[in-house]
Formats: sequence, C-alpha cells, structure tokens
Amino acid sequence: MATVSPRTGHFTSLTSLRFIAALLVFFDHAPLTRPLAERHQLGEAAVSFFFILSGFILMTTYWNRFNGRLRWDDARAFYKARFARVYPLLFVTTILAAIGLAFLGEGLTGAFGPIWTGTSSIERIAKLLATLSLLQPWLRSPGLVLGVNPPTWSIGAEAFFYAVFPFAAWCASRITRFSPVLLTASFVGSAWILQLTIAAVADKSLKTYYLPPVRFCEFAMGMLTALTFLRHRAPAARRLAASLIELVTLAIVALGLLTMPRFGHISASLLLSPLFAYAIYVFALGRGFITRGLSAPSLMLLGEASYAFYLIHHPVLEMTSLLIRSPLVEAVVSLAISVMLSIALFHTVEVPLRRLLRGDATRGSIPEQRPTTIRLTHSPIE
Repeated sequence: MATVSPRTGHFTSLTSLRFIAALLVFFDHAPLTRPLAERHQLGEAAVSFFFILSGFILMTTYWNRFNGRLRWDDARAFYKARFARVYPLLFVTTILAAIGLAFLGEGLTGAFGPIWTGTSSIERIAKLLATLSLLQPWLRSPGLVLGVNPPTWSIGAEAFFYAVFPFAAWCASRITRFSPVLLTASFVGSAWILQLTIAAVADKSLKTYYLPPVRFCEFAMGMLTALTFLRHRAPAARRLAASLIELVTLAIVALGLLTMPRFGHISASLLLSPLFAYAIYVFALGRGFITRGLSAPSLMLLGEASYAFYLIHHPVLEMTSLLIRSPLVEAVVSLAISVMLSIALFHTVEVPLRRLLRGDATRGSIPEQRPTTIRLTHSPIE
C-alpha cells in the first residue's frame, strides 16, 4: 500500500522524485551541464513529468470532492488552497529575482536576448507583471514568456490547469466511472496522441510549446493515471518483485531520456509522457526497496522544498555567473546556495504564508494533498 508522509500527506516517493526532476531543470540551466541536458532535453522532460505528477496528485487528493458531483463550495475551497500553495512563493521569488537583476543584472543575457541590460523600464515592468499575473505562457513575445525568471512560465500553465481542474475532474470521474482498467488507461494514450497531433500539425513556435491548453494534455494524463490507480490498482506484489519493477521502470526512463531522438520540443518531453505516467503509478504504489529509499527524511525535505528550489535556482545561477568564471565552481556553488535557500524559503515563506492564506483553522478548509481514498501505511492518519 502507498506510503504517505504523516506531515504532508504526500506520497513519500513521489515527493522525493519532485526534487530529482527539479535537479534536471537545474542541469538544463547550469552552463557546465547545459550541453548534455539540452542534447537529451532533460529540462523539457522534467517539466512534462511535473505536469503529469501535478494532475496525479490533485486527482488523488480531491477525487472524493469532485467524484460524481460539482459544487461551487468545493471548487472555491480548491482554488483557495491552490492559490495559497503556489502564489506566495512565486511572488516573493519574483520580487527577489527582479531586485537581484536591478542591482547585478547588467550583462546578463538569456536565451532570447538581454534579460535586463538594454531593456527599457517599460519592458522590465512588463516582464515583472507578466510573471506576477501568471499570463506568461499566453503571450507571444519569448522575452515576456520567460520574464525575469524563466522557469516561472510553467506556473502560469499550472494556473490554467487549476482553473479547469474541478470541471475536468468531474468529467473524468463520470466518463470512467464504469470503465475497465484497460479502457481507463486508454484515455491516457488518447491524451498523449492528441498532444502529439497538436505538436505535429502546429508550428514549432514557442507559443505552441508553452501554450497551456496544449500542455493540459500532460496534466490530464496524470489525472487519468490517478483514476486508474484509485480504481484499478495492481495486486500486491512481494517486496523483491516490486523492487525489480521499480528498478526496471527507472532503467527504461533513463534509457528513454538518453536515447530519444531530438525533434524540436516534441521529443523527450512529449514522446516519453506515457512512460512518466506509468513511473508515477509504480512509485505511488510504494511497495519496493527503491520507494523505501526515496522515503528517506533528507530526500523528503528536498522534495518538499523542490518548488522553492525550482523557483530560486535560475536567479542564483544568474547572479553567480557574474561573480564566478569557472563553470564547475559556479555549478557547485549555485547548487549549494539554491538548496539552502529553497529549504529556508520553504520553512519561512512557503509554509507560513500557505497556512495564513488558507486559514487552516477556519471551518470548511480542505486538507491539501491528503489522498483520503487510500489506506495509509506508516502514518497515524487514516
């Protein structure tokens, strides 16, 4: 049975995998590892994994709320919880990134031109507002899409996913209510084929790649994988057999990332999406030795702080690039600073502001990311 953290309610193994995925994004942005990461599109694949995992976690968390019914009170509570979870840290890190650029940003050049140098005050304000309004992925200008902190574009896409989630969860629950496991799983494949079709027939512009409705296919794959997990979970396997399944799954994912041919943005990040969904399913079961290792307290802490790490690592890399000329030293120092800052931000900003905005003590609040439909082991919460 799935092991869930008693403190957060997250699947412990999936929480740790969040940090590993965030680390791949770091490798995609660090000058030392960027050539290898770009060759195998590790950053794009990690973002795809995040989108699928987000759909999976939200569906397992809120399935009881939107299974067979759609009420405004439940949707409003959901929106409140997601805003409190995502926006405060986005706001704080965006402001910190803008301040850092204002004082140290001269000379920094991003993938699509100067980040700060040579830009007008209007352009700088537009970049800042695009990020804070969560509108980045909807804009046509690459400079505005990436803003002052490029990874934040995906948070704008997530905001769209959250906006449609209550209705999508209700529809998915009704459509698959009496579906056998193979039919339910086939919907995952349908979402994948739809996304590949859009990517193939549309132009290869950044607008297509970042556009939230296109990336919603990955989020939907996570939701449908969660429904398969909740209704048609695999029979219990012995620890050794489950460990072998986990090991083979990891090996296939790694092999896919290293061998997948590059076709613009539709290679690793899209072609491997069904494999990511299956890996999430396997590790959510929590039955093998690898899952037990991923549940180590240190990895759990890094996983819980992975959102802060994801938001802070790029500004840290930008600032250290101005002070350190050695790519190796820059990568090591930036990684260490990003990890320490992410843990500090998690404890001092993310958690306190989330609790304050959600009003956990108020009546009717929804416990976030607690899959109440699943029997929890190694946890006092049932």
